[in-house]
Amino acid sequence: MRRLLAGLVVASLAISAVLSDELTVKDNIPISGTANPKYQRYDVLLTTFFDKYDYPGGASLAVGHHGKQVYARGYGYANREAKQVVQPESLFRISSLSKPITAVAILQLVEQGKLQLDDRVMSVLGLIPPSREFDERWRKVTIRHLLEHRAGWDFKESGDPMFLSPIIVKEVGGSHPAMPNAIIQYMLRQPFDFDPGTRYAYCNFGYCLLGRVIEKVSRTSYEAYVRKHIFAPLGIKSMRLGRTLWTHRAANEVRYYSERKVPAVVGTSLGKSTPAPYGGFCLEAMDSHAGWLATASDLLRFINDFDDPKLSKLLSEKSIESMFARPEGEDPKKESWYAKGWSVQPIGKDLAFWHDGAIEGSAAMMVRRPDHVTFVVLLNSNQPVEKAPPIAVLMRPMHLATAHAFSMK
Repeated sequence: MRRLLAGLVVASLAISAVLSDELTVKDNIPISGTANPKYQRYDVLLTTFFDKYDYPGGASLAVGHHGKQVYARGYGYANREAKQVVQPESLFRISSLSKPITAVAILQLVEQGKLQLDDRVMSVLGLIPPSREFDERWRKVTIRHLLEHRAGWDFKESGDPMFLSPIIVKEVGGSHPAMPNAIIQYMLRQPFDFDPGTRYAYCNFGYCLLGRVIEKVSRTSYEAYVRKHIFAPLGIKSMRLGRTLWTHRAANEVRYYSERKVPAVVGTSLGKSTPAPYGGFCLEAMDSHAGWLATASDLLRFINDFDDPKLSKLLSEKSIESMFARPEGEDPKKESWYAKGWSVQPIGKDLAFWHDGAIEGSAAMMVRRPDHVTFVVLLNSNQPVEKAPPIAVLMRPMHLATAHAFSMK
């Protein structure tokens, strides 16, 4: 899911109709945070969503305008069995909303002169080619290619190594689960799906590599760099890297809901059936592409920093322009594209930019509209709705609710 603005996805007409036909907040769905009649359509939308579909778990919402938060609420349950209601301060897995964070860290290092976008990742990381089964196209992959998902891997064709822990451990050795260094060694022996730079294909592994670049160039851990150089300037204190197992959950972290059970790749029940969000993948290995926990307000602070590039605390105007620029070779007729860590669409004289994310048990979206409204929605289930991902179903109604709220006098 890359095109998420209204008109670019098919959303639930039933939910959209609620915004025009009803103004009733469903009182059987608990809500936390401070109400404001101006933003009631958000409450109608999200309580109706949970009520209509008997959707497991809950959601956290934060809304901003011209770089400042104006609304934050929680809906439904952080833990349904314990009747714990989602709070604005609840922590959620944000999956691929981690990628823009990693992209900003890379662009900071470029600003500092410690890295260049056209540096080759093999040289930066000092990777040694294996003696057999090495695809020479590895030598062509640049930092820019990784940021823009144009490095040469298409896991719709060849499988995503971030979810192949048992296979990787069997291939390269070591202990379970496979961590980034083992995943890289495995990928050094795999063929590319296309020549680097020639087309777009969304790639988690590329952002795994970028995390290692940040560590190599900054001489500190990925987490430490991001905390100091991205979160601290924005006053973000609660974000942290998540852990896979339920027993390792953070304080204030929600419970994740999925109907699937899969063989565990993490923990003492290795190979045995486990709820997919709690052992079906290794979150610790996904730090720089899917690993962060956040509140909706945390992420709103982050995306708000780019609402007015002149006021950004994180990047220069030139770097922000580069971050959103159409990739070289991208079809100039395309209305939207994936830039460096963001999906982007010019609208009028301004830009919309956004990212969505999904993994077993959670889903997320953050959006900046060209009218300077930003919003973040976090869910603790990724269960399909009307055969569609929940974020796709909610996106168009979210834009309708936003248009209503910010057209009111």
